Amino acid sequence: MIDNLNEALKSPAFLDALTRWFFGEERSRGALAELKRCKSHLDVYISQAYRRGLIPLLESKGIGLGEADLERLALPVGVLAHGKNARADKPFARLLAESGKGSEMTRDVRFRKLLSIPGKNREALFLALVRFVRMVGGDVNVENLVRAGACWNDSTRRNWAEAYYSVHNK
Repeated sequence: MIDNLNEALKSPAFLDALTRWFFGEERSRGALAELKRCKSHLDVYISQAYRRGLIPLLESKGIGLGEADLERLALPVGVLAHGKNARADKPFARLLAESGKGSEMTRDVRFRKLLSIPGKNREALFLALVRFVRMVGGDVNVENLVRAGACWNDSTRRNWAEAYYSVHNK
């Protein structure tokens, strides 16, 4: 039994369960619609879709997270609800860089704003990531977004900056 989010993030079963719930055969349109209406990660955390949908699914896969980890996971779950296509081939920051929406300069400004959000400002991070998912037409890298949403720190921001700016340095 996996009982903490850091261990779950290393588990292919955890990421597979999330991908299947959002984009595969276990997808629930009603649950996703409820999550899309959430305005913050705390709204996700207390939603029926999360509490009675995703959490029991994870528990059935041997992943029983504590409340602190469930609150951390709520942010990326709320962001993933806005996704339309799972893209494991590229990091999410690279999808942003390659997006055709807006000029390169405008995307760079928005991306720098994202990188400046401190890890403690979960609401600003939630809203920014939802905007970016919409900007890229719903393409998401599940693993990348879950890791970043759960652990937004200097290391994550550096990795995202490397992925984003490597597109422009070729």
